[in-house]
Amino acid sequence: MRDPRLLNAEPSADTENESRTTWWRSLAFVVALAFAVRVIHAWLTLSTHSLADLLILDSRVYDEIANAMLQNGFMGGDEVFSTAPLYPWVVSCVRAFVAPGQGTLIVVQQAMALASVVLVGVIARMTFGVRAATPAAALFAFYGAGAMLETKLMPSTFGVLCALLSLTGLLDAARRRTFASALWLSFLSGLAVGATCLVRLNTILFVPLAALWLLGFALKSQGGDERDLKRGAGSVIVFALGVFLVLAPPIVRNSMIEGEFASVTAHGGMTLYQSNNEAATGIYSAIPGAVGNPAKLSAGLRRIAEREAGHSLTMSEVDDLWRARAFEFWIDDPVRAATLIAAKLRFWLGDDEISTEYVLATERSLTPSLWLMPVPFAVILALAVLGIQGAVRRPHVSPGVWLLLGFVATNVASTAIFYFSSRYRLPAVPVLCGFAGLGVVQIIDAVSRSNDDATDSSRSFAMLAALGVGLFSLYSFTDDYERYAAKQWFTYGLIHDERQEHDLALASYQHAIVRLGDQWHVHYALGRAYGRQGQATLAIQHYERALKLRPQSLDVRRGLEQEQAKVSEQNP
Repeated sequence: MRDPRLLNAEPSADTENESRTTWWRSLAFVVALAFAVRVIHAWLTLSTHSLADLLILDSRVYDEIANAMLQNGFMGGDEVFSTAPLYPWVVSCVRAFVAPGQGTLIVVQQAMALASVVLVGVIARMTFGVRAATPAAALFAFYGAGAMLETKLMPSTFGVLCALLSLTGLLDAARRRTFASALWLSFLSGLAVGATCLVRLNTILFVPLAALWLLGFALKSQGGDERDLKRGAGSVIVFALGVFLVLAPPIVRNSMIEGEFASVTAHGGMTLYQSNNEAATGIYSAIPGAVGNPAKLSAGLRRIAEREAGHSLTMSEVDDLWRARAFEFWIDDPVRAATLIAAKLRFWLGDDEISTEYVLATERSLTPSLWLMPVPFAVILALAVLGIQGAVRRPHVSPGVWLLLGFVATNVASTAIFYFSSRYRLPAVPVLCGFAGLGVVQIIDAVSRSNDDATDSSRSFAMLAALGVGLFSLYSFTDDYERYAAKQWFTYGLIHDERQEHDLALASYQHAIVRLGDQWHVHYALGRAYGRQGQATLAIQHYERALKLRPQSLDVRRGLEQEQAKVSEQNP
């Protein structure tokens, strides 16, 4: 049985205006439309070009770990996990029990995305009322950056589903009147939060906040007597137990390998320093003196650490060294550290979908069907700001509002601590869509109703504030967003070269050079590509440009001499 004092503080008007059946029908329509659009996108992704299985940076790492798990089971070999292990394990299960192809994984991840769309609607209905549910689900269903990652070997889609399951469970646990049902749902929520941590370890920041929320809600909503304290404390204990049971296996596994306590992954300290050093920019960049490719990063950082220490180190010791370096940076240069945090927060608020691996602008050029999911982050953020103002100004603020705001806050805090990537921001987007659904309701009410001057003035101010935030988000805080898209084109070119797909490699380099004409390695790659095509004149032009930018490169000089020799042979 549910507590009649539901999380939604003002449900009566919504309940009277729209029945549960009507709400489910409207949500079903959104899901059906999202399904149809994703079928088109998946078909075009798999059939119109060969990029569906091209793996960039972390995608390669996940692929390697998944293959190791296929061979060795969940233990995944005899090295400490270099990344959160749950998603590679899911990928290995899909490959082992369903089918090994990328097409199968795309279908599975799109099914996860559709389930997430439903959960966004459910959370919005529980917290803001039935009228906010459908627009919230629709905004997330057609958010372009999220749809892009559904077709990639990336944990983002799965991580969002786990996060939404945990939030739904927590909200429903608080609504339950009986002690047993509240404990059971709190435990399941703990399992879901633990699973989310094994997809993105920084979700651990949300654990204490969720525990405090469970305790505070039990005391406030039930009256605060001894029985309510018992309910709240019990909910917190079983929630923490659920989190622990999920996190314990990889911690025990890594600790056995290291011979001492080890965390879920061996990259926390490394990533922290990568995000906080003198050369950091607020987005992904290689650690000075280390290889930027994550597949080789661990070995490179270990060599640097052992060279400084003068002896061999365990991965945990290596990680501790880099973590200490990050703390030193904060202490030694607090002004630079604060400036860096401000840059990260600007990126988080921005509409530019800057990702470590895949850039939305590039993917839309390759697969125009992504334009069928056109909703930008700036629109969601602006509507969410409007919805947040409406939610907190209600006479009785729903406790669920604070839980959802806390989840978004931990995502923002994680960005401030580490670095910004749009895929790291993605778990907060469906929660923002819930608030945005309420924002849509407020706009509809403002258009259709006439209220007193004070209410109109307050509503106008809220809408102006939301508009300002949206325009602020649309402003690009990157030096050149298109350069990031061009870098992905260049990376695709390198991968095509590895696969001996030289025509596709040349086309990718041609896209990249438009914005990366000042990069010697792009000219070098184009020189090689044109040389393979027998276009010696164009190859010479790019080799000469590369040599001018990097005169010390022997590879560039050798390539130039080879193409010049070809021209001399053709024109003796």
